[in-house]
Amino acid sequence: MNDAGTVVKVFRTELLNLPQDDWHGKEDFLRPRDAHELYGLLHRRRCLVLALTAAFVRADPSQAPPRRRRAITLEQFVAHKADFKLARGKADALSALEAFDEWPGDGQCSTDSDPRILPMHSFSSLAVYPSLDTVTARAEFNQKHGGPAQRRDAESRTWKRAERNQFHGGDALTVAQANLEAGFHWDVTARKKSRLLCANEIWRLGRGHLNVYPDGYVRRPKQSLAKKVWPA
Repeated sequence: MNDAGTVVKVFRTELLNLPQDDWHGKEDFLRPRDAHELYGLLHRRRCLVLALTAAFVRADPSQAPPRRRRAITLEQFVAHKADFKLARGKADALSALEAFDEWPGDGQCSTDSDPRILPMHSFSSLAVYPSLDTVTARAEFNQKHGGPAQRRDAESRTWKRAERNQFHGGDALTVAQANLEAGFHWDVTARKKSRLLCANEIWRLGRGHLNVYPDGYVRRPKQSLAKKVWPA
């Protein structure tokens, strides 16, 4: 914590050699456990993610070595949940801190119906939504994926918003100044066998469902036959 009361958390990336058929050669990646921890922090306080180099998150955390073409940029990973800036030097960092005073500005969430509260790296691994800050963009998202009560992602999984009397576990999370009730989550089901990719784990969905929270946390109900398949 510095003199201004700002908490600073440092995450170090790994410079990894990519497969020979991936022309990018080397890239910086966050470790899966660090990506999960970072994503959780974004829902518990107002955050600026300041990257000192281009960095990526594995779309599939089990992939080793990862592939750049299937990776998520750090900016995409934290989109809607935090302010993000790439700082190549001190001047960039100071400018980012000054601009952060105004975040989220007009982009703030208002209710738990806003699609920006979804953990996008799990909701849809096939589509990228760089901005949902406008009413038009959110309307297009709803047209494609359904309204807040029940959405369908690019893997044909159903994300049903849990009823309030079914909220259980978890903290009271915040997304871009939208305060969510403690235990808010979606009941996620799949029509056929499906892998739900999270920042630090993978779940196999078939029969049964999973509770998925805005911060990327996954809980398996006792009666569900869903199974965590990575890490074993």
